[in-house]
Amino acid sequence: MGSEKYPKQNEFDAFLKKHGGLSNASTDCEQTLFHFEVRRKNFKEALDRFAQFFVSPLLNKRSSEAEIQAVDSEFQMSLQSDAARKLQLLSSQSRRGNPFSKFLWGNMKTLQLVPQEQGLDVNVHAREFYARAYSANYMTLVVVSGEMLDTLENWVTEIFSQVPKNGLSQPSFGDCLLPFDELFHHVVKVQPVKEIHQVDIVWQLPCMFHTYRCKPLHYVGWLLGHEGPGSVLSVLRQKGWALEIVAGNGEEGYEYNSSFSLFSCSIILTEEGLMNVFECCSVVFQYLEMLRCRGPQRRIFDELKTIEDIEFQFQEQVRIECSGFCMMYRSLCGLDGTCGLCC
Repeated sequence: MGSEKYPKQNEFDAFLKKHGGLSNASTDCEQTLFHFEVRRKNFKEALDRFAQFFVSPLLNKRSSEAEIQAVDSEFQMSLQSDAARKLQLLSSQSRRGNPFSKFLWGNMKTLQLVPQEQGLDVNVHAREFYARAYSANYMTLVVVSGEMLDTLENWVTEIFSQVPKNGLSQPSFGDCLLPFDELFHHVVKVQPVKEIHQVDIVWQLPCMFHTYRCKPLHYVGWLLGHEGPGSVLSVLRQKGWALEIVAGNGEEGYEYNSSFSLFSCSIILTEEGLMNVFECCSVVFQYLEMLRCRGPQRRIFDELKTIEDIEFQFQEQVRIECSGFCMMYRSLCGLDGTCGLCC
């Protein structure tokens, strides 16, 4: 969108393309990630151009309109996605006023037409949001390059020291109520786009950031998704009710954030399984009750840890996606909210 130092629109992308690089960005519920890669010899110049988006972005109206069109295009492509449709349906069931109840996407209607009807200038609000949310103390910078560490540290200090700090405390949603009432026991039937029979069971949990070392969601999800003898899936398959089961938490922002966590169990059903859907759910709840009564098992935890260690140690070796890889995002690893630098 251009910056005061590099005002031409799309100049950054043109520079990267010229030097064999690329860039991308993604927005989640509580963080936004920006990254790029480029040839090593052009890394410092690209880093400076990148930093200027956070130092002094132009945010002019023409660029904003182009971005709105891009967002609307992504939204239109998602309309036939069963996963996106179910997520928005789930959010619509949450408490009125809860952050999760908001429209989780953006489109031409919400970003342009409705604001125009209400006499709001989207560009002005974008500038206000930048001043409030893009503060150095909210950000984490990761730099990967073949340069010496001292060199990278000097570059980062020189280039990013101008990123403004607004003096405000970092926003948090930890004091929000859980999105659903405690007695939220609803059955919602959905007409899917795809020809599929599926049941999704979703539980709401408090924020689970503090459990990142012991990973209880991963533990329970691994057991629920197990396919061996005595597993939920083996029982359902014997009855001819299910084809596949997936359980756990994918750590996406809508299901893993500072306010709450969601744990889900999804079962792909057969025609007969659809006729016995509540019996399928009963098997899941019986299995969970068994796990609750037995409590955490060290043997299972160690087995899961060993599997994860082996997969990490012997994973297929691939080139790092970025010869120069830079991300600026709110770090969920630094649970104290501090910023860090990794080179």
